[in-house]
Amino acid sequence: MPVPQGDASRCLRVEYSLKSVDVQATLETLFGDYGRPLYLRSDNGSEFIASSLQSWLRKQGTLPLFIDPGSPWQNGFYESFNGRLRDECLNAEWWGNLREAQNVIEMWRDHYNTERPHSALNYWTPHQFTAHWYSTNTNPSPFNHAAIKQLVL
Repeated sequence: MPVPQGDASRCLRVEYSLKSVDVQATLETLFGDYGRPLYLRSDNGSEFIASSLQSWLRKQGTLPLFIDPGSPWQNGFYESFNGRLRDECLNAEWWGNLREAQNVIEMWRDHYNTERPHSALNYWTPHQFTAHWYSTNTNPSPFNHAAIKQLVL
């Protein structure tokens, strides 16, 4: 489950398949670490539209924003990240088991966030961007501003 979020893209959950309960457990971790977003943008996969997840999100004060079916351009940032993940990691590897996949994807994620410059961040790494933000802003997070506080899945 890749989670692009402004400063970094976090692949927090690598499994054979994800159910809504898995998504909720991952979101609980994210919400605890980074605060609750105002909105959760996702596609219309069964793991995201499940009534149990939607009920839990309402209790958290997070509103769902579903893209229209068959309209990946409505979630362009996610689709761009997902394409990079697929081209640079998923399609380049053959894994013998889930643990190996988790390790390889984590190494790729770490490189993506700490070593690879991003043109959208003025050729800083996401790690450098976040460190700079904290050193020059009083806002506790670059993603707590209401206008951009949106988690994309």
